[in-house]
Amino acid sequence: MGKVISFKIDEKSLYYGVKNDYKHGHSATVATPINQPEDKRDWRWDILRFMDSGLSFQGTIPPALQDLCLRKTTSKAGAVLEQLYVFDKLLLDDVPIKNEHCFAFYVKRETDEKIRNRKGELVENTHFGRLKLHYPTNLIYSDQKFDINNHSVLEAIIMQNGGFAFVVVGFEVNTDERSLNFKTRLIGPKGVPLSMVFITGKGKGKKLISSQVDQDLIYDILVEDFKLPERGGAAPDFEAIEKARREIGKRGEDYVYGNLQNILGGSIENPVHTSSLYATTPYDIEYFEDGIKKYVEVKSTSGSREYFYMSKAEIDFMKHYHDRYTLILVTNVKDDVPNIKKFDYQGVLSLRQESVKTYFMVD
Repeated sequence: MGKVISFKIDEKSLYYGVKNDYKHGHSATVATPINQPEDKRDWRWDILRFMDSGLSFQGTIPPALQDLCLRKTTSKAGAVLEQLYVFDKLLLDDVPIKNEHCFAFYVKRETDEKIRNRKGELVENTHFGRLKLHYPTNLIYSDQKFDINNHSVLEAIIMQNGGFAFVVVGFEVNTDERSLNFKTRLIGPKGVPLSMVFITGKGKGKKLISSQVDQDLIYDILVEDFKLPERGGAAPDFEAIEKARREIGKRGEDYVYGNLQNILGGSIENPVHTSSLYATTPYDIEYFEDGIKKYVEVKSTSGSREYFYMSKAEIDFMKHYHDRYTLILVTNVKDDVPNIKKFDYQGVLSLRQESVKTYFMVD
């Protein structure tokens, strides 16, 4: 099987499928500093150990490819290419990626002791000797030896993951197979605005009213769950409702995440409360079971009535990952021990047919 070497990359340094809706910058940094902190205990020793694996390209790197890797940064500091890694066996969360191109990343070291600042003054380069791992999304190079197209690989990942924008949290490399495994988290449908992705708090209040269901039914549910006035009374404060809805949702997610092992059973490994990290993610919790990545969506209500809302992105995600998906419905979420019900994909679909006590609402 070969030895597996894992290393993380800087948070938010490699994301893809996100629309940059800011006027200035805010694009992915596509690099991770390795030895930048003064305290060596804070160096990226996981990456340094990977650099000792002997997996870097050992031949002569074509000058044109070197030039692509050594493009000047904003500081115009000189650099040398320390190591180049090219992988043709690629996986997405342990599943082979259907793509004919290679993915490449490289380590670059700054070599200029002096650099010019924005005023044109020659100053000491505080990053002299710095190593950085680079994995640019636009690295494309092809000749008789290489067929590198990072952009094509990242597009293939979106095609394979169901059309969702994603962030890469790290890589795994198998030393015998010389394979590269992308460890990712999904952060919303392709084209999700960047301004909405990396913020805390999930949902923007658009799930309260749906044109596809009975509006009287929705109001009756809101009366029960959010203590609205009965019909004919004062107009509801939808801003307050939305705040309460978010609090209820968070309470339910926190409860499920804290009791995941008891609720799901089995062998739960490396659970992550994903929706607490990314505001637009189409699921709430991810974990591994027997080496397979699985997903949990949590729906919560403070009352006893069993209902929930699902956005189009959540439904699309559920359909794509139907064999690795669980929806957990938490009712009476404010109780010390709330009520829990679990549904697989077929179970969720069956709820759409219920008309008495379960209400499946779609944006």
